[in-house]
Amino acid sequence: MAGKLHWIVLAIITGYLAKRMDIPILIVVFFPWLVVLYIQKRITAPFFGCIALCCIVSFFEFPATSLSYDVTSKESLSVQGKITSEVDRGNERIHFLFREASTDQLMNVVYFPNDSVDKTHINDWKTGAQCDLFGQFSNLPTQTNPGEFDYQQFLASRGVVTEFQITDLGENHCVGNNMLHHVYQIKQQMRHHIGEKVGDFTEAWIAALLFGDRDQLSDDVIQLFERWHLSHLLAISGLHVGLFITCLYFFLVIGCRITKETVQWILIGFLLIYPLLAGAAPSVWRASLLVLLFIILRKIKWSYTSTDGLSAIFIVMVVVDSTLLDSLAFQFSFFVTYAILLSKRWLLTDSNYIWSSLRVSLLCFLVVIPLQLFHYYQIQPLSILLNLFVIPYFSIVVIPGLLAIAVSTLLPLGTSYLTAIFQWIHTFALSMIESVDVHVDVTWIIGKVSLLFFLLYFLLFVVFMIFMEKRKTKQAFVCAILFVGLLISESLGPYFDHEGQMTMLHIGQGDALVIELPYRKGVFMIDAGGSFGNDFTTPSDQVFQNVIDPFLKSRGIARIDAIFLTHADHDHIGSVPYLMANYPVTSVITSPYFEKDLLRTYRNINANVKYVQVRQGDQLNVANQSFLVLHPGIDMDSKNENSLVLKSKFGSYEWLFTGDIEAASEASLIEDNVPLDSDILKVAHHGSQTSSTQDFLEEVRPQIGLISVGEKNRYNHPNPEVLARFEENAIPIYRTDQSGAIIYRFSQENGTLYPFLPYNKVK
Repeated sequence: MAGKLHWIVLAIITGYLAKRMDIPILIVVFFPWLVVLYIQKRITAPFFGCIALCCIVSFFEFPATSLSYDVTSKESLSVQGKITSEVDRGNERIHFLFREASTDQLMNVVYFPNDSVDKTHINDWKTGAQCDLFGQFSNLPTQTNPGEFDYQQFLASRGVVTEFQITDLGENHCVGNNMLHHVYQIKQQMRHHIGEKVGDFTEAWIAALLFGDRDQLSDDVIQLFERWHLSHLLAISGLHVGLFITCLYFFLVIGCRITKETVQWILIGFLLIYPLLAGAAPSVWRASLLVLLFIILRKIKWSYTSTDGLSAIFIVMVVVDSTLLDSLAFQFSFFVTYAILLSKRWLLTDSNYIWSSLRVSLLCFLVVIPLQLFHYYQIQPLSILLNLFVIPYFSIVVIPGLLAIAVSTLLPLGTSYLTAIFQWIHTFALSMIESVDVHVDVTWIIGKVSLLFFLLYFLLFVVFMIFMEKRKTKQAFVCAILFVGLLISESLGPYFDHEGQMTMLHIGQGDALVIELPYRKGVFMIDAGGSFGNDFTTPSDQVFQNVIDPFLKSRGIARIDAIFLTHADHDHIGSVPYLMANYPVTSVITSPYFEKDLLRTYRNINANVKYVQVRQGDQLNVANQSFLVLHPGIDMDSKNENSLVLKSKFGSYEWLFTGDIEAASEASLIEDNVPLDSDILKVAHHGSQTSSTQDFLEEVRPQIGLISVGEKNRYNHPNPEVLARFEENAIPIYRTDQSGAIIYRFSQENGTLYPFLPYNKVK
């Protein structure tokens, strides 16, 4: 079995993919391949059986990622069990994992403290404590739009079946703790001590790179690193652990003159504890356990291969916690490490540092492309070059510098000088990366890729690496061309699709509708609503970041031909500034009565956008798609009443988009004798009682009505009387609060409307 443990890893991954992607045929293909390996005498009969067993066990025993709790009751109740994780004590939210005693199932427990709360019970929440908690089960937010992050699925992939919100501290009782609680206490004391000695900027980076908590880093920095495939530098990985061990080793051997034998035992103890201090991320455990294994094997003089060591760590971690296979950090960590170890012969063929570094950067880039596309729908080709500078900078300057600052806090002098130097250098370095992001950004948005893409990509990657290792550069170059061709073919898919798509996104209480014409001849938006922050007054980019941007990227949309803004309410235009700052927009189309100050703001964000004003009777042609403007004809002295009303045909159906018009505008439209009859009606003002009068519905005569509305909104939209009116007129309604995003696929002659949520999940 020496040098062959990676076959077991491959068997586990095959079973996992077959189960998670519901493709059992992967196992059917895997077994004949095993037979070939056996016939070629590359594996023995017992090892053949071991590999086959691991594949089957992985398929049948891997936990399902669905919630076991059906939360229908809002009554408060008591649950008993044990706290199994570190208690995260944030200012606005406290949470921890809790294993319920009666069901042995894991749940996420949350509590939202206030200034007047009695902290006696909160202080009793400790890792390992046995607790009796009082509160309510919460409905977890699930994915309601294409491309959106699925929080419910995320928790389920970690084995968490539901969320429990504590409502009454007086009814909660916890006793005891375990050894992990004391380790976490040490961690908090260390962080508190360092935080008192350094500034907020340095503390945030120490928390991220030494303790594995990047919550204090700004969202802008995190997004910048994600765009340039540098996010691995913000998570503690093998690079960080290797530097820590090296610094600690030389400090103890040279600085403290401790024998190498003693230092090895100290390192073993450190490697067992450090992952707990660093947030217990999969990448930290992988790196720490791998170094620990190599130290132990060298001490007992047991020969090993690096791939066997990594495979053994993989198997142990998955056996202990099979949900790790769903962790993005786990996937990135092992994918990249395996690629480097299996390609070390090629990586070491050139002694030149720059060329060797370029090879490592290229290898890592090629390995993470499938994961990057699966999770983020885009790649940044120039990250290969940027990594050449950023990785050495973090290795030589940032991590050693932060270690030095952390150690200096134990000394009477030096911390302030080191902190000031680090802040100056690192601020400058970040500004350089930001400058590159602004001026040399060539992000390639590809969109959601197919299963066939992944299979062909990995096949090409293996062949490419074989050719590179054998120095067959011409054949490798052909593979590189095929790589690019494969990516281009995926990104050009929409341009060969004879069907278009219209998507009414579920953004809560607001409107955002995306129209994609067949063959990607044009992309339009009708409104792009936003949200406010916790103070309910400050505009927030959450709708853009969580819904609109992921959706556009998942569809491979890199530019927008036109944004129609029906009127200037925030729930219809709140995400426009973020769209204009992040996407090329050709035109913004409004009525003459749209807010002039907002248009000036938009011009300051993007001066290249063309601004078009339209009024009743205008026939607008955008990318060969005709829109008839039905309203407004005159100033109605109201944002809602001045809403743009547009009519256009998509497929075989006429659509009527009504913004937030109310009864007065509806009556005006009827009086003006405009052609209102349509097949599908975007119901005005989220189904408010001020709109959708009987006369208006009789004029439009829609077959279907669509309502974009927030779940349990404070306006009680849609109004029950309006819903009854639609029912009386035999007009079926689709609602985003119940169905999630509403999707309409259309070609030249037909169209199909359906909800994003499966019918068994439609509320």
